[in-house]
This record gives sequence, structure tokens and C-alpha cells, in this order.
Amino acid sequence: MKKNIVLSIAFITIFSMAFSSYAGNPEWKLYKSVSGIQIMYSYQNCNDNFNDLHMENIILKLVNTTTVNYQIQWKLNLWIDNICRTCNVTSNEYKMKLDVPAGETILGECFGGKYAKELAIFSKFLNYTDKSSLTKFELADINVIVK
Repeated sequence: MKKNIVLSIAFITIFSMAFSSYAGNPEWKLYKSVSGIQIMYSYQNCNDNFNDLHMENIILKLVNTTTVNYQIQWKLNLWIDNICRTCNVTSNEYKMKLDVPAGETILGECFGGKYAKELAIFSKFLNYTDKSSLTKFELADINVIVK
């Protein structure tokens, strides 16, 4: 019985370490405030030890400081090695849209999550030095509408 408990604790500990993403208290910076929606960002080290993924992501946080339900829309422009790779892309791939309820905060995550496409931006690999990296990002054409 004791052996099963020890094995269970060891398994839970190893599993937790394997899927760790970010440890610590991120420093949030205000990107822009539009119609009471604060758009904040934080550079975070994201680690998935199980799959040997170690990267820096820009995590976005949307804070609705009002009593009104809003939808926010924007186009994501990404500069990789100082060249904007998405500025002239006209498809919907880089057009984002999210509902932000009154008084609520919506937060991106390092890996997956409900808002993975909209609120997590890959910046660079932490365990490779020979790969391209994000040098700038821009949330263009921000539009906030009452929902």
C-alpha cells in the first residue's frame, strides 16, 4: 500500500514537472487602452519538458474595466528578424476577434487553452540559437464594438 502511494506521488510530481509552462509572476505592460479595454502583454518563458519545447511567448491579457460587454477585433502584424511577415497578408488568418464581458479579464496561456490563437504569440525558441525570432509585434486596426 505504501509503495502505491509513493509511486502515485512520484508520478504526479513528474507529470506536473513535464507539463510545466510558466513559473513566476509575469510583469504586465500596457500595450494600449481602447474604450475601457486594457490590452496588456508579457514576455513569458514557456516550457514543456515532456516534449522538450522551450520557447518565449508573448502572452496577451484583455481587461474590460467597464460595465459594458464588448467585442474587440484586431489584425496581428509580426516582424520576424526585422521583416514584417504578416503586414500585407489579407486573409483572415491574422485577424482576431474576442468577446470581453463587462468587468472580466481574458488571459492567454503558454500552451493551448481557449484563446491560444488570439492571446499567445510565439517569440522565439529558448533552446535553439540558430532559429528566426520575433523582433516586433503590432495589434493593428483595433476596433471595439458593443456586444
